[in-house]
Amino acid sequence: SQTIRLLTNVLLTRLLAPEIFGIINIVRSLMVGVELTSDIGISQNIVQSSKGLESQLLRTAWTLQILRGVLLFVIFFLMSPYIANLYREPIFSVIIPIVGIGFIISGFTSTSIFVLQKRLQFKLRIGFDVAIDCISALIYIAMAFLYPNIWSMVFGLVAVNFTRAIASHLLIRGLQNRIQISRDHLLEIVTFGKWVFAASAVYFMTMHFDILLQYPQAQ
Repeated sequence: SQTIRLLTNVLLTRLLAPEIFGIINIVRSLMVGVELTSDIGISQNIVQSSKGLESQLLRTAWTLQILRGVLLFVIFFLMSPYIANLYREPIFSVIIPIVGIGFIISGFTSTSIFVLQKRLQFKLRIGFDVAIDCISALIYIAMAFLYPNIWSMVFGLVAVNFTRAIASHLLIRGLQNRIQISRDHLLEIVTFGKWVFAASAVYFMTMHFDILLQYPQAQ
């Protein structure tokens, strides 16, 4: 996966202007930030719970995932003008809401990915991830070749999220995710997730916060 991403980035640097990567890196860091600081450990809960394969827990987890995706989109939409003002780049006010649609799309990703981890079916899970990385690379490169501007990366991000969400529903035959909330399972996920939330927030601050500070200084 790292090799695929490295080769993809090398090709993209030949197709796109350097300033495009600066803007996209900011957007990606913001995405990682809101994702990690809202992480309630849905996947981890499914993997560690003794009820992880029960349909009610999976449906509750999927419903929470969708609600979280919608919430993240709203946050991204509301913060876009402030980010544009902070970095003195009006284009952020347009890019961020479009990229935010990816949160809603990702929310509909099947819980089958987590079930594979629960069942220790790592060959299929890793194969899925590598396949998505390959498809993502083709999407980014094709769009950058056809439209060598920032919009190729913006719509590429949305297209990659859409591809992953659709493909995830093909992993396990018979696994159907439906909108449903079980009170007991909801409490279990939230109780477990508070520790994941704290750890994820600290991880973001240590690994990505410097990227958000560099761009305004460069301006």
